[in-house]
Amino acid sequence: MAARGVRTGGVPPGTTQVIGLKEFRAALKTSTTAFPFELTRVHKTIANQGAARARGVAAGMGGQQAKYARSIKGRATQTRASIGVFAGKTNPGAGAAFWGTKRRYGWYNWRRYQGTGAPQYKPWVGNTWQVAQFGQGPYAINPALAAYLPELLNEYGKMIDRLSARAFPEPGSTGLSGDVIVIPTVGGANPAL
Repeated sequence: MAARGVRTGGVPPGTTQVIGLKEFRAALKTSTTAFPFELTRVHKTIANQGAARARGVAAGMGGQQAKYARSIKGRATQTRASIGVFAGKTNPGAGAAFWGTKRRYGWYNWRRYQGTGAPQYKPWVGNTWQVAQFGQGPYAINPALAAYLPELLNEYGKMIDRLSARAFPEPGSTGLSGDVIVIPTVGGANPAL
Protein backbone atom coordinates (compact mmCIF):
# COMPACT_ATOMS: atom_id res chain seq x y z
CA MET A 1 0.00 0.00 0.00
CA ALA A 2 1.30 3.43 -0.92
CA ALA A 3 1.99 6.09 1.67
CA ARG A 4 -0.66 8.71 2.25
CA GLY A 5 -0.45 11.47 -0.36
CA VAL A 6 1.63 9.46 -2.82
CA ARG A 7 0.30 8.74 -6.27
CA THR A 8 1.04 5.21 -7.40
CA GLY A 9 0.06 5.72 -11.03
CA GLY A 10 2.31 6.97 -13.77
CA VAL A 11 4.12 10.18 -12.96
CA PRO A 12 5.04 12.53 -15.80
CA PRO A 13 8.76 12.46 -16.58
CA GLY A 14 10.88 15.18 -15.02
CA THR A 15 8.51 15.83 -12.11
CA THR A 16 9.09 15.39 -8.40
CA GLN A 17 6.84 13.87 -5.78
CA VAL A 18 6.89 15.33 -2.29
CA ILE A 19 5.62 13.18 0.54
CA GLY A 20 4.45 15.21 3.55
CA LEU A 21 4.00 18.41 1.57
CA LYS A 22 0.56 19.09 3.01
CA GLU A 23 1.83 18.94 6.60
CA PHE A 24 4.91 20.96 5.69
CA ARG A 25 2.83 23.72 4.10
CA ALA A 26 0.55 23.86 7.14
CA ALA A 27 3.55 24.22 9.47
CA LEU A 28 5.08 26.88 7.23
CA LYS A 29 1.80 28.81 7.13
CA THR A 30 1.54 28.91 10.93
CA SER A 31 5.15 30.04 11.21
CA THR A 32 4.60 32.90 8.74
CA THR A 33 1.62 34.18 10.70
CA ALA A 34 3.80 34.14 13.83
CA PHE A 35 6.68 35.88 12.03
CA PRO A 36 5.50 39.50 12.50
CA PHE A 37 4.92 38.95 16.23
CA GLU A 38 8.23 37.15 16.59
CA LEU A 39 10.01 39.95 14.72
CA THR A 40 8.50 42.61 16.97
CA ARG A 41 9.52 40.59 20.02
CA VAL A 42 13.12 40.20 18.91
CA HIS A 43 13.33 43.90 17.97
CA LYS A 44 12.07 44.82 21.43
CA THR A 45 14.67 42.56 23.05
CA ILE A 46 17.47 43.99 20.92
CA ALA A 47 16.39 47.60 21.53
CA ASN A 48 16.10 47.11 25.30
CA GLN A 49 19.45 45.31 25.57
CA GLY A 50 21.18 47.92 23.41
CA ALA A 51 19.70 50.78 25.43
CA ALA A 52 20.74 49.16 28.71
CA ARG A 53 24.30 48.74 27.42
CA ALA A 54 24.37 52.35 26.19
CA ARG A 55 23.09 53.62 29.55
CA GLY A 56 25.92 51.72 31.23
CA VAL A 57 28.51 53.25 28.93
CA ALA A 58 27.00 56.72 29.47
CA ALA A 59 27.10 56.32 33.25
CA GLY A 60 30.76 55.34 32.99
CA MET A 61 31.59 58.43 30.93
CA GLY A 62 30.66 60.75 33.77
CA GLY A 63 29.63 64.37 33.36
CA GLN A 64 26.60 65.22 31.26
CA GLN A 65 26.39 61.75 29.75
CA ALA A 66 26.07 60.17 33.20
CA LYS A 67 23.50 62.77 34.21
CA TYR A 68 21.30 62.08 31.18
CA ALA A 69 21.90 58.33 30.86
CA ARG A 70 18.29 57.58 31.82
CA SER A 71 17.09 59.36 28.67
CA ILE A 72 18.54 56.59 26.44
CA LYS A 73 15.68 54.27 25.56
CA GLY A 74 15.01 51.52 23.09
CA ARG A 75 11.97 51.33 20.85
CA ALA A 76 10.79 48.55 18.60
CA THR A 77 8.36 47.99 15.78
CA GLN A 78 7.82 45.12 13.42
CA THR A 79 10.30 46.58 10.96
CA ARG A 80 13.10 47.91 13.18
CA ALA A 81 14.75 48.27 16.54
CA SER A 82 16.01 51.70 17.48
CA ILE A 83 17.90 53.25 20.35
CA GLY A 84 17.66 56.94 20.88
CA VAL A 85 17.81 59.87 23.22
CA PHE A 86 14.37 60.90 24.37
CA ALA A 87 14.74 64.28 26.01
CA GLY A 88 11.78 65.90 27.63
CA LYS A 89 11.06 68.37 30.40
CA THR A 90 13.09 66.32 32.87
CA ASN A 91 16.06 65.82 30.54
CA PRO A 92 16.34 69.04 28.51
CA GLY A 93 20.07 68.76 27.76
CA ALA A 94 20.11 65.07 26.88
CA GLY A 95 20.15 65.61 23.12
CA ALA A 96 23.16 67.90 23.33
CA ALA A 97 24.94 65.56 25.77
CA PHE A 98 24.83 62.61 23.35
CA TRP A 99 24.70 64.29 19.94
CA GLY A 100 26.89 67.30 20.74
CA THR A 101 26.39 70.82 19.47
CA LYS A 102 27.87 73.14 16.87
CA ARG A 103 27.84 76.17 19.17
CA ARG A 104 26.99 77.29 22.70
CA TYR A 105 23.40 77.71 23.81
CA GLY A 106 21.44 79.73 26.36
CA TRP A 107 23.22 81.99 28.80
CA TYR A 108 26.56 80.32 27.92
CA ASN A 109 26.26 81.88 24.48
CA TRP A 110 26.40 85.41 25.89
CA ARG A 111 29.27 87.57 24.68
CA ARG A 112 31.08 87.65 28.03
CA TYR A 113 31.50 83.82 27.95
CA GLN A 114 32.76 83.62 24.36
CA GLY A 115 36.43 83.98 25.26
CA THR A 116 36.47 81.38 28.02
CA GLY A 117 37.47 78.56 25.68
CA ALA A 118 35.62 75.96 27.70
CA PRO A 119 33.06 74.08 25.59
CA GLN A 120 29.53 73.87 26.85
CA TYR A 121 28.94 70.47 25.20
CA LYS A 122 30.95 67.97 23.21
CA PRO A 123 31.29 68.68 19.46
CA TRP A 124 28.40 67.70 17.20
CA VAL A 125 28.74 64.13 15.87
CA GLY A 126 27.56 65.07 12.40
CA ASN A 127 25.24 63.21 10.11
CA THR A 128 27.59 60.96 8.16
CA TRP A 129 28.48 58.41 10.83
CA GLN A 130 28.01 54.65 10.59
CA VAL A 131 25.98 52.70 13.13
CA ALA A 132 27.98 50.58 15.59
CA GLN A 133 31.38 52.07 14.68
CA PHE A 134 33.78 53.16 17.40
CA GLY A 135 34.64 56.86 17.29
CA GLN A 136 31.54 57.82 15.30
CA GLY A 137 27.95 58.71 16.05
CA PRO A 138 26.18 59.59 19.29
CA TYR A 139 28.36 59.55 22.39
CA ALA A 140 27.88 56.41 24.54
CA ILE A 141 25.27 54.89 22.20
CA ASN A 142 27.44 54.02 19.20
CA PRO A 143 30.37 52.70 21.27
CA ALA A 144 27.98 50.46 23.21
CA LEU A 145 26.44 49.13 19.99
CA ALA A 146 29.89 48.52 18.49
CA ALA A 147 31.06 46.62 21.57
CA TYR A 148 28.00 44.42 21.90
CA LEU A 149 26.92 44.04 18.26
CA PRO A 150 27.64 40.30 18.04
CA GLU A 151 25.51 39.63 21.12
CA LEU A 152 22.66 41.78 19.80
CA LEU A 153 22.75 40.13 16.38
CA ASN A 154 22.68 36.73 18.06
CA GLU A 155 19.06 37.51 18.97
CA TYR A 156 18.22 37.46 15.25
CA GLY A 157 19.80 34.05 14.94
CA LYS A 158 17.72 32.76 17.82
CA MET A 159 14.55 34.11 16.20
CA ILE A 160 15.35 32.43 12.89
CA ASP A 161 15.98 29.18 14.74
CA ARG A 162 12.61 29.43 16.52
CA LEU A 163 10.76 30.13 13.28
CA SER A 164 12.54 27.48 11.28
CA ALA A 165 11.89 24.94 14.04
CA ARG A 166 8.18 25.59 13.55
CA ALA A 167 8.33 25.38 9.77
CA PHE A 168 10.85 22.54 9.57
CA PRO A 169 10.18 20.42 12.65
CA GLU A 170 12.12 17.34 13.53
CA PRO A 171 10.19 14.10 12.99
CA GLY A 172 7.66 13.52 15.73
CA SER A 173 8.19 16.91 17.40
CA THR A 174 4.90 18.44 16.28
CA GLY A 175 2.82 15.43 15.40
CA LEU A 176 3.58 15.56 11.70
CA SER A 177 3.70 12.21 9.92
CA GLY A 178 7.46 12.51 9.42
CA ASP A 179 10.03 14.25 7.29
CA VAL A 180 9.19 15.82 3.99
CA ILE A 181 10.47 13.31 1.47
CA VAL A 182 11.28 14.35 -2.07
CA ILE A 183 11.28 11.52 -4.62
CA PRO A 184 12.46 12.40 -8.13
CA THR A 185 11.05 10.36 -10.99
CA VAL A 186 13.05 8.70 -13.71
CA GLY A 187 11.50 8.26 -17.13
CA GLY A 188 7.91 8.62 -15.92
CA ALA A 189 8.06 5.85 -13.33
CA ASN A 190 9.02 6.06 -9.71
CA PRO A 191 11.70 3.49 -8.96
CA ALA A 192 11.09 3.74 -5.20
CA LEU A 193 7.53 2.39 -5.47
